[in-house]
Amino acid sequence: LLTLHGHTHSVGSTAISSESAILVSCGSDKTVRLWNVITGECLLRLLGHTDSVRSVAISSDGTKIVSSSRDKTIKIWNIQNGECLKTLQGHTDWVRSVAFSPDVNTLISGSDDLTVRQWDIQTGECLKTLQGYSSAVRSVAISPNGKTLVSARRLLT
Repeated sequence: LLTLHGHTHSVGSTAISSESAILVSCGSDKTVRLWNVITGECLLRLLGHTDSVRSVAISSDGTKIVSSSRDKTIKIWNIQNGECLKTLQGHTDWVRSVAFSPDVNTLISGSDDLTVRQWDIQTGECLKTLQGYSSAVRSVAISPNGKTLVSARRLLT
């Protein structure tokens, strides 16, 4: 058991790389942190969000991190050096959850604005907006083959 110390407020989400070498965490302190899973050392502290960071994910190829925030934005980061590659804007409320597609070309986000969005990672363009939710979208996931999207909303569904 390894306890990691670094965030100054509550932790919102974690993700672990496919080779289990890097852990990513995010929190109410507006930061994303990368950790060495073996030593517990904080490798990088990513700054850029202006409010609580709610969700993180690591791309299947291990090259990118995506984070979502209460500041209504999504950020794509280079996992090697922590550079912010893109900031995606379009949601009108908290972005609660993000997930990469298996091919790493798109990502999905779910928000308190009652939508799920699909984004092109290269251009930052919103490709699709799924509407019709009656409550906040709390979680999104994509199947390993990329053919199924699952979302969970606030009201028990």
